[in-house]
Amino acid sequence: MEKPLGEESLRRFIPYAQMYEFEGLLFSRPQAFSILSPNSDLVSRLQWIRDQFASPEAINDDVETAPSKRLLSLIDGYEKPFHGTLVALETGPPVIRCECPIFDTWLQRIESLN
Repeated sequence: MEKPLGEESLRRFIPYAQMYEFEGLLFSRPQAFSILSPNSDLVSRLQWIRDQFASPEAINDDVETAPSKRLLSLIDGYEKPFHGTLVALETGPPVIRCECPIFDTWLQRIESLN
């Protein structure tokens, strides 16, 4: 028989509903996409998209203009697991956290657990 979640378990359960796609986080630093393409126009186009929103977390404004759709239209052969990981590593957690306050707040709550 399963035990009910205890108070300690519930204290450590911190749900996070990401309101945007993973690719939204990647718009934290458009320059990081330069590792995927020598095309300098790519970075300027991604920066233009990023500049239209208060944060990368707000880019997911429509099914057709979601972050992944935007990347697919600009980067031939974009593959989320491979290319997304490379760009995330190039960007780095500190930049993503600085640019994405909702994501950062969730991580801070986890980090505050003892």
